[in-house]
Amino acid sequence: MQKKAITPIVTLSLLLLLTIISTITYQIWYDGFQNKLFTTVTTSYQEDITLDLYNENLYILSSTLENEVLISSIRINGIDCYLGDSEYIEQKKIDLSHCIGLVPEEESLLKITIISDKTVTVRQFSRTATTSQEILEPSLDCDSLEGGEWIFVEGNDLLGTEDFCVMKYEPSATPASEPFLSDVASMSCGSCPTNGSVVLNSTPFRLPLKSTSMSKARTLCENFGPGYTLMTNEQYVTMARDIESNYLNWYGGVVGENFMFSGNNDGSARNPASDDDLDGYYGTNDSLSSCDTRYNNFDISENTISGRACAGQRRTFFLTNGEVIWDLAGSLQEWTNSLLIHNTQSALGFSSSAWREQNTIVGYDFMRSLNDYNSSFGFGRILTYGNSANPPSQADRAIRRGGQSSDGVFAGIYSGTLNRIEGQTQSTVASRCTYTAQ
Repeated sequence: MQKKAITPIVTLSLLLLLTIISTITYQIWYDGFQNKLFTTVTTSYQEDITLDLYNENLYILSSTLENEVLISSIRINGIDCYLGDSEYIEQKKIDLSHCIGLVPEEESLLKITIISDKTVTVRQFSRTATTSQEILEPSLDCDSLEGGEWIFVEGNDLLGTEDFCVMKYEPSATPASEPFLSDVASMSCGSCPTNGSVVLNSTPFRLPLKSTSMSKARTLCENFGPGYTLMTNEQYVTMARDIESNYLNWYGGVVGENFMFSGNNDGSARNPASDDDLDGYYGTNDSLSSCDTRYNNFDISENTISGRACAGQRRTFFLTNGEVIWDLAGSLQEWTNSLLIHNTQSALGFSSSAWREQNTIVGYDFMRSLNDYNSSFGFGRILTYGNSANPPSQADRAIRRGGQSSDGVFAGIYSGTLNRIEGQTQSTVASRCTYTAQ
């Protein structure tokens, strides 16, 4: 008797049944496998996403949100992770084992950068932890400090900096301080007192306090108490080098290609910062998809969507530990708590005062990147002062870092000027306080 062939409908039904059985079997296995958990590492999206490590080698990213989260990018120690056909997770798991397996074994610390439609987070943990939760927490509690919002920064041994907290925003003066300011509308300090009547506050949606001197800015920071002072040049460069190494701060997302974002520097009006760290173009009239007509101190070719006078105007920088800082490179310059001896140091090895590409500076590594990038990469330029061959004939020079809102190509993460002394009041200069452990 001739056997009947299986119809396509029956075949499809069997395949569907087999798929359902396989899915159920896997879920039963996975739920059972979760009981063998050795350690859990939590990434903070208000505790809605976790990263679980099983048996030292299986890393699973999970969501506990009721609504789906769009994960647009995951990178581990600089390696992009393939997320599969669907980048949505809703009560689902993403296996990061393969991606982590590409990280060299000698790299015992894993930095995982997760970008979603909710926020951007970076967490660091040990790949060898097998018995306990081992998140590397900041060594300082920056959330409990006086003076508004602060972020944590890891120290840099090459620059001699220890871990510190720094103000997230260029600080404004509190509303109670306004009667003591020279001009409230522009938030100008001018001849304002340093006896405690003027109190700094790192906060969004208020203009930063400007028109101060280096010495006055230092006193206003130190008024908070022990451990507080004005940011040093070395602390600034500590942040700059960390920021430079993070692909999130480069247009196009690849370190060393195109250019770094360099803040509001095309001549647009100076505006307060936002509390939305994902809206880094706030107040600039530029974005990744639109462009205003300003390109002060830029070539007109940069006044395009993909140019530094448009896309390059982002005001936010992401540190590799996940913290976000506003206006470090543009909007206003910032006093640092650092001085250079006139001529012998302030000339940075040159024979005259001039704007210099940072990668041409030799012997003064504390002023520059360790990489060979110039201002075309959004690094800015440094104004040297004096002749290094001459002895000092004037007062020490105060180091100002970052650029102003109209500096264009001169502004950037490594820009700076060395032509002022600590007692001079400057109308386009703000400040930023730091805190270190006592």
